[in-house]
Amino acid sequence: MSAAFSRWHPIKPIVNWLMLFILLRISFASTEPDVEGEALIDLLRALNDSNGRITDWNDHFVSPCYSWSHVTCRNGNVISLSLASNEFSGTLSPSITKLKFLASLDFQDNSLKGLLPVYLANLTHLQNLNLANNNFRGPISNTWGQLSNLKHLVLRGNHISGDIPDSLANIVGLTELDLSSNDLTGRIPMQLFTVPTFNFTGTRLSCGSSLKEPCASGSSLRVSTKKSKLGRVVTSASCGATILLFIAAIFLYRYYHMRKPKRDVFVDVAGEDDCKISLAN
Repeated sequence: MSAAFSRWHPIKPIVNWLMLFILLRISFASTEPDVEGEALIDLLRALNDSNGRITDWNDHFVSPCYSWSHVTCRNGNVISLSLASNEFSGTLSPSITKLKFLASLDFQDNSLKGLLPVYLANLTHLQNLNLANNNFRGPISNTWGQLSNLKHLVLRGNHISGDIPDSLANIVGLTELDLSSNDLTGRIPMQLFTVPTFNFTGTRLSCGSSLKEPCASGSSLRVSTKKSKLGRVVTSASCGATILLFIAAIFLYRYYHMRKPKRDVFVDVAGEDDCKISLAN
């Protein structure tokens, strides 16, 4: 009776089905594409790597954290992309927003084009963003003020237009801001002049010698440094000339007294004649 019960007990097929489900689940997960790997493949296609600079990114969805070049990972997540100077001529794909933990993005010295991506505001872990010397155009999105962790923002040498959004001044940890050589116009939020390193030269922004604020950090300091160096040189030259004149005066004084003819000096001593008479007697 007990053997028949154990043979036909309804729990046994349930356990078997659960085991089969778990095995299928594990098998499916092992073949599921890597989300970040898929995002990087889409990104590479949009970048238009016509010169074949990137050869070890493949579409087999092998995790990019193992062997892909220009990629840095931490805890299995992509945190850095260093793709400067690769002659890319395409665009920056929105797929990049799938890299949720991306902290550094460097695309400087390429030929990327299109509007300055608004969707980069979704990369909330971003600390370093360098898009210098490309062909991006359009305005800086006001939503970029959401990048609260941003420390370095370099957009030099593009065709960015419009004004600087006030929201950028809300990024309190910003230590470098380079917007030089663009088509930017208008006023600069005053808070951005407190960024340790800033550069607004080569634009039509309100800054420069005719205004209170300089267009680049340290420009007034460099001028004062030159002035102080010049002052030190003048002071040193003056001191040296004074010392030389003093030495020349001493030399002339001594020379004059050495060349001057000496005169005999006679002193009349009282009682001298009396002493001579006494000795004669």
